Amino acid sequence: QECDPPVIKNVIEWQRPDWASSIPSFIDFSGGDSSRVLQKVCCEGTSSKESPKAVDLKLLGLELSGIDGNDDVGNSGEGSTLPFLNGPAAFFETTRSNCRDL
Repeated sequence: QECDPPVIKNVIEWQRPDWASSIPSFIDFSGGDSSRVLQKVCCEGTSSKESPKAVDLKLLGLELSGIDGNDDVGNSGEGSTLPFLNGPAAFFETTRSNCRDL
């Protein structure tokens, strides 16, 4: 969890499943073993003096970012024109989304 009052981000880290390592690299779009995607659900938290321990959350948006483990994928790299072919982490590393108002 990341907190920068009043914004609270709940972070979920997605990693490539173990079973995907057996897929041949020329048809594998799941990325490398160390690739991961960070999904952050962004909320604004408020509380009242009457109930300071109760926090009301207003959904602000979704932030997605990727960390491409391009050291372990044969067809990845910074010069790639189609980062989605190297897995979701490579795509979100080059196409980062930020929290937006819904």
